[in-house]
Amino acid sequence: MNEHENYIEIDLDTIDRYLEYLKLEDELTTEYEHCIQKCVESMRSALDSENYETAYRIAKKLEESSAFSNSVEIEECYKICAEHDVVEALIYEMEQYIDKKRKTVEPEAFPYLYKLAGLGYIKSFRWLADCYKYGIGCGYDCEKAKRLYFEGMLFDNDEYCRKKYAELYLEIEEYSGNDKLINAIKIIVCSINKNKADYKRTEIAELILEGKLAEYRPESACALLNNIDGTFNGMTDYLLGQCLLYGIGTKINPVVAKCLFEDAIFYFSLILKRWDDNCSETNYLKSLSIKKEDYLSAYDEAILLLEEAKRAENVFDDLTEDIAFEEWYKAEPLFIKRAENYSLDDILKKGLVSV
Repeated sequence: MNEHENYIEIDLDTIDRYLEYLKLEDELTTEYEHCIQKCVESMRSALDSENYETAYRIAKKLEESSAFSNSVEIEECYKICAEHDVVEALIYEMEQYIDKKRKTVEPEAFPYLYKLAGLGYIKSFRWLADCYKYGIGCGYDCEKAKRLYFEGMLFDNDEYCRKKYAELYLEIEEYSGNDKLINAIKIIVCSINKNKADYKRTEIAELILEGKLAEYRPESACALLNNIDGTFNGMTDYLLGQCLLYGIGTKINPVVAKCLFEDAIFYFSLILKRWDDNCSETNYLKSLSIKKEDYLSAYDEAILLLEEAKRAENVFDDLTEDIAFEEWYKAEPLFIKRAENYSLDDILKKGLVSV
């Protein structure tokens, strides 16, 4: 064999570059490991100094990093943060003991669910209600379960909670009094017409905003309105638009308020045009004793509010408008806010919403 047959020409400049790349990669790897270690030390320091919100956020970043593999330390940090009422950590721990596919909850979830329900986290109501109804991690208590199913039905628009609430509140179907709230609850629980139920949810939100449902703050009305799926009666958009225009229970956002008023006006005009027709769009409203004059008044008011929202919107440039919409669509109405004198314990003990 020719001794030069396997000869490869050596380019020393290229070799130098390769070696430089390897050196840089080694330095970057070393620096990356050093940064990870600093993050770990910062997380531990935050825990030691009782800065649990910061500790949780650092742990979350570490969990997302492929370079950090000590999941035990992260889990321990989450657990400590949950013990000190960091909401995200509580949610994380809660979800470890809930099987959403099988719709089951383990006893270990109870303390986390209880804390989250006290903070108004609407996704906890259903599971905590199941704990009380079936004695999972706590004693049996159907009255507490009923109240929590009610809150899940109302604020999270949860169909499972509606069915369970109906099972525990059989007498609601026989109610024939004049209480506006109880009549609204009766329709939500018993009516097979979704439009009727959604209209009554809007009415309950209005009661909260008017201060006539003392247990809840305006933030609860916003959560309720946000979780009503695709109503076409105009009233939901009309009411939520006012909340956003004036900052009632939420941040002021005239950009989104304007869009809501435009939708409300569209639906109001559609309903008013067909009011005297025998059609499904208006018949369900008539069956709720809604008057045409109510819609005419709301229509006129929505036009004025739309102009007010447009004037407020003029202070926004295109970028700010994009941010306003992005914030709105990203924000999930996951929390209600109870009045100061109505803790979770107060509500569960008194069973305030009942015939």
